[in-house]
Amino acid sequence: MRLPPALVAMVFVTSAAVAEGPRFTQVPHAVRGMNLDGTIVSANGPYEGYSGTGLIYNLAQGTVTAITNPPAWAGIGPLTSLGGYAAGGSPTGTPASTQAYRFSIDGNHTLIGKRPGTASSGATAISGDGNVVAGYSDLSQNGVNIFPFRWTPQSGRQEIGPANGLLGGDVRDISRDGTTIVGTGGPLGGNGSLGWVWREGSGFSFLPTLPGFEGTLASAVSADGSIIVGTSRQISNPAVRLVLRWIGDDLLAFPLPPGLVNPGIEDVSDDGNVMVGGVVIPGVAGSWGMICTPELGIMLASEYLAMHGLTLPEGVGIRRIYAVSADGMTFGGSLSTGAGFVATIPAPATATLLAAAGLVAARRRRG
Repeated sequence: MRLPPALVAMVFVTSAAVAEGPRFTQVPHAVRGMNLDGTIVSANGPYEGYSGTGLIYNLAQGTVTAITNPPAWAGIGPLTSLGGYAAGGSPTGTPASTQAYRFSIDGNHTLIGKRPGTASSGATAISGDGNVVAGYSDLSQNGVNIFPFRWTPQSGRQEIGPANGLLGGDVRDISRDGTTIVGTGGPLGGNGSLGWVWREGSGFSFLPTLPGFEGTLASAVSADGSIIVGTSRQISNPAVRLVLRWIGDDLLAFPLPPGLVNPGIEDVSDDGNVMVGGVVIPGVAGSWGMICTPELGIMLASEYLAMHGLTLPEGVGIRRIYAVSADGMTFGGSLSTGAGFVATIPAPATATLLAAAGLVAARRRRG
């Protein structure tokens, strides 16, 4: 089912009207995932007679497809490279419980199911070609005791956690090539969290953290699985949180600039260099979109986009960024208005990058 193009998006061009300039597009609901170049994005929201279902917006064609056949409701998140598949969950069975699906834009959905003895399941990550899906089974449907899994059409669903001592852990991301899965978890019923990685060939391992820090979250992974990004909190002061970046045995931390707290990572570009998510500004309600790079560190999304020539429409703020394109130039997420957005910046010239880096360095010296 498709909507008229006028109902799909409103486009604001904030620079000269040329193809290479920055672009800002609003869609009715928060963007949760995108394809390789950000021209196809996923969201969840009401649609015709449905109180909520998965929606796939094709921005280039000006159309939207609702995931309504066969599920009566579908919650979706990440998309494949070409946008043909999405991972998510939908009610099934009698009585109905949410179970993991690989959704297809052509309606040929695949039920992944759940671990025997558990109440429900969900699919939260999908590879670039759609042939590897990862997610979790929920023991009591309470989001506490959950068991991660990996699924392929050939091998079916394979449990990741119990044999490795990982119980109560969820999946956050899978590499575009499908070889690496990351997530966070701890002992059954426990309150602690540990970042972990599962790699094809070497299997499961927990990720290291910094001395004096705990509560590690492994949130996103680069296209080839070589770089993992996430967050961690200080043991003595849980309010102190860092953005972390794992490259092999090397661990790089990004402290927050003054005035920002509680960072969260949602996605990362294919090369592992552009990390996106949200932060909190004390005294200001809600979270605010954040972008972090090795060169510039952590910045508010509005500042980062403005640095690259994209100014947001008046009265509009970015609440959180959930998705970034392969090249790190297109971003999708939620707005302060309740709508979703897709923003694309042009490739910056070297001089612009150097000037931006100088401004950030000066800001840090002043802080």
